[in-house]
Amino acid sequence: MRRWAKLYDYCQSCGTEELRHAGKGLCVTCYSYVDGRRRRSHITRRIGTRLANPITQEELGQRYQSGQSLTDIARHYNCTRQYILKLMQHYGIDRRTIQQATILALNQGKLAYTSEVYSPGSTIIKQRRTVDESFFKTWTPAMAWVLGLIYTDGCLVKPTRTSKFMVTVGQKEEELLEKVLLLLKSNAKLTFKPKRGITGALYTISINNEEIYADLQCLGLTPAKSLTLQFPDMPPDCVRHFIRGCWDGDGSVYFQKRDLRPMASYVSGARLFIERLVGHLVNLGLPDRTIYKSVRSKHPVYYFKYSGGQCTKLYHVLYDDVDATMYLSRKYDAFKRIAEEWKFDSTRVRAHVIVGKRLRSREIRAANAALTAELKNYRHNQS
Repeated sequence: MRRWAKLYDYCQSCGTEELRHAGKGLCVTCYSYVDGRRRRSHITRRIGTRLANPITQEELGQRYQSGQSLTDIARHYNCTRQYILKLMQHYGIDRRTIQQATILALNQGKLAYTSEVYSPGSTIIKQRRTVDESFFKTWTPAMAWVLGLIYTDGCLVKPTRTSKFMVTVGQKEEELLEKVLLLLKSNAKLTFKPKRGITGALYTISINNEEIYADLQCLGLTPAKSLTLQFPDMPPDCVRHFIRGCWDGDGSVYFQKRDLRPMASYVSGARLFIERLVGHLVNLGLPDRTIYKSVRSKHPVYYFKYSGGQCTKLYHVLYDDVDATMYLSRKYDAFKRIAEEWKFDSTRVRAHVIVGKRLRSREIRAANAALTAELKNYRHNQS
């Protein structure tokens, strides 16, 4: 049976379950009564008596324009907020919009609430979320890398009544999102959703900013972009940084279990996007690749691979002279390890082992075979 509220089975004041929950364990009626008393708690004069000094239009307008709220002004004049509102309407003083009022309250540290779940009894003051609104207006290596990551793991959320310009980025690697926030100069909250069922754990950041939203739209991003993604036009010196961002999102690098041969692969749901990506990699000196199609899921996905010393070439293309703030350390370390042991032969497009890679592979297979034989003998003796 569904509870009356998330933490309560009935109103903590009157005990009703008929009226809906408004907040802090109170129904709509009780919450309105408590809120009304709170708004009048500053008044010391007797209700119904006149103010000692009348409030002039000039003085009221000056205080409001200086950043004081209706409640601040009401406390100064020892009257109710509703009375100040009526005076503003009478004098024809324009009020701030809800967005302007919210931003002003956030800057003044006025928006706070008492936590009832994570830190019961503690007061949490909301902060205004900031971001560098000019970040996506000029092509730079950092901008290209972040854009590549958003192209793969980001999303422009369709406008809703409460959120019109939200951009979200979800990743299982916390490090990536921390670096994105650092480059964007943003204090957006990094949230974590633990693994649940077949859904893996996920870190997420959300940026609600009209400028950022509009700039990303101009750069080719759209809501529900997975199957219609287009490779954006950009300066040639930014291409490898953009591809590195994409690879940090949807690419992988690993060693095959069979023979420990290094592999690097990239997957995308948009065929035109992955075809242009391969074309740019060819222009950067990598060999051409065959793009394969997989139809295991509802929508087909496309992928290509590099192997052996080709991964070394890809490492140099993606990471040479790149600052550590613009890549995922785990994939960088894997590529670097490959580059230290494999080299790229551009004449035959074939990899050659530098130091004993195949020898170690044979040793590992021999050790596994010996362990398997030992287990068989042990089971035979037990029987």
